[in-house]
Amino acid sequence: MERIDAPALVAVDDCATTLVAVEALARANGYDAVETFQSAAGALAGLARPGRGKSVLVCDLNMPGADGVELLKSLAQMKFEGPIVILSGADDRVLNTAANLAKAYGLDVRARLAKPVRPGEFGRLLAALRGG
Repeated sequence: MERIDAPALVAVDDCATTLVAVEALARANGYDAVETFQSAAGALAGLARPGRGKSVLVCDLNMPGADGVELLKSLAQMKFEGPIVILSGADDRVLNTAANLAKAYGLDVRARLAKPVRPGEFGRLLAALRGG
């Protein structure tokens, strides 16, 4: 996997427990700047700040309000350049469809993972994205 210099990791999920796990694993794997959001709108506002356009984004698909697919569409419209990890409890068919749609939008989807977060798998992915 190609190394990236991610200044931050941004996670968006409506489940607080998932966000706590993602943040802990990100910090354990060298991400000093970690932000979590429970809504797509919050994540979009966070990613629009200067210096966040190449952050690693971990996003859920099933959220109230704007869902993950709407988030991906908005990211494409703002020309988000960071790597994306789709982390969702949706079935494989839905995960694949969302990943393919995001790629069609020109987004850099690096992985699609099923919930619950598996620390070993997720930690290895984060380390690989950091080049570690």
